[in-house]
Amino acid sequence: TFDSLLARLADVADNAWVRFLYGHPESITDAVIETVASHDNLCPYFDLPIQHAADPVLKKMGRHYGHSQLLELFDRIRTKVPEAVIRTTLIVGFPGETDADFDTLMAFIDRVKFDHLGVFTYSDAEDLPSHKLSGHVDPQVAQSRYDAVMARQMDISGDNLTAMIGRT
Repeated sequence: TFDSLLARLADVADNAWVRFLYGHPESITDAVIETVASHDNLCPYFDLPIQHAADPVLKKMGRHYGHSQLLELFDRIRTKVPEAVIRTTLIVGFPGETDADFDTLMAFIDRVKFDHLGVFTYSDAEDLPSHKLSGHVDPQVAQSRYDAVMARQMDISGDNLTAMIGRT
């Protein structure tokens, strides 16, 4: 299991830090979170590209998790590993993304307060399954959503960094 692999790596590399990248939200079990919390050389860094937070968009993306499961996951991480750094990657402008879906995403970002966040605008190509979906978002709307996410994250990152002043 992933948690046992992390524990073995921590034991083998006892004089080095270990950090895993691009974890899938469904692979971060309580055992993984506990393993990170219990090993000083496992970096408390959770890089989880969730893509979106609105259930209709996640379903169209073929994700098997939803808004509430993501909130629960991030709450469990912050509770069990208070010093955890959480990073994600999002896509805005995915076909069918409504204003309400985007508002859900923005509220989610406000709630979780990611330490690091990357966002991309949906990029269409004829060979993608999503190309056949209805409701393609106008590129200018997608760009304005991108800009709004990045502006919000800049404020959140500023607050997170200000809270670090004086800490080692």
